[in-house]
Amino acid sequence: DVCEAFLKAATANQITSGAAINIGSGKQTTLKELVDITQQLFEIEVEPEWGAFPAKSWDTTTWVANNQRARQMLNWSPQIDM
Repeated sequence: DVCEAFLKAATANQITSGAAINIGSGKQTTLKELVDITQQLFEIEVEPEWGAFPAKSWDTTTWVANNQRARQMLNWSPQIDM
C-alpha cells in the first residue's frame, strides 16, 4: 500500500509542494498488536519491556491516519489489511 501511494505521489500533477498526505489505513493499530504479529511471523519468543522509556508530553492513546487527502489527491486507498 505504501509503495503504491509513493508511486502515485511521484507521478501526481495536483500535489502542492510541501503538502502533507497521510498514508495509512484509517484504523488504529496498537504497538502491542504490531509486536504480536511480528512475534508470530518471525517466531520471536523474547517479550518486549513495556514502559522502559518515560512517557513524552505528546504521547496519546490514539494515533489514526486521516487518509482523506491521499484518497482525493492520489486516488489512493488502502488495499491490504494488517
